[in-house]
Amino acid sequence: SGDLADSLFDKRWGRVLVAAVFAQALWYTLYVRRNYVSTYTTKEADSWIKENLPEGSTIALSKNDIWTPSVIRRYTGSFKVLEAASSQTPLPQAVVELGKVYSKADYVLLSEYETASIKAAPEEFPDEYAALQKIFSGTEEVKRFERRLPRYVLPFQHKFHGYQPAAGLQVNFMNPEMTVLKVNAPPKKPWGRDN
Repeated sequence: SGDLADSLFDKRWGRVLVAAVFAQALWYTLYVRRNYVSTYTTKEADSWIKENLPEGSTIALSKNDIWTPSVIRRYTGSFKVLEAASSQTPLPQAVVELGKVYSKADYVLLSEYETASIKAAPEEFPDEYAALQKIFSGTEEVKRFERRLPRYVLPFQHKFHGYQPAAGLQVNFMNPEMTVLKVNAPPKKPWGRDN
């Protein structure tokens, strides 16, 4: 083994190879620290929700999952949580259920997990797409959290029909795009009508 190290360092390409391996390890360590330790969209959304949404607000979500900000997921804040479906419900069905109940909340939290595949292939998910359209038409965007993994880490990461492939989403599970929507107030009834 000592002969191998000596033969590598005796040659210029060997020193370059060792330096490249060291640089790759250092770069990846810094990347992981920046994207998964220092800050990520789930953490940013958690802080923003705590600081900006009124206490006691009701927040609707399709289902409670790993990417849900902890202030909502753990019920640690002063917010009421309206889960459209149980955590065991398949995500597309949870989106349909969210379309039925979102108007009972003050805010809606959506991630790209709920929206990406449905928006990319509405013909495959007609009920889910209709639910998303209903949610978006009855709300207005308040805040969006985005952070994309650089191509350096996932050279195969690309958008296919406008949506990120499942492999990219799995690696990006703590950095999904997240959107906070404010539910529009229902129209007021005219005086004298009790419809």
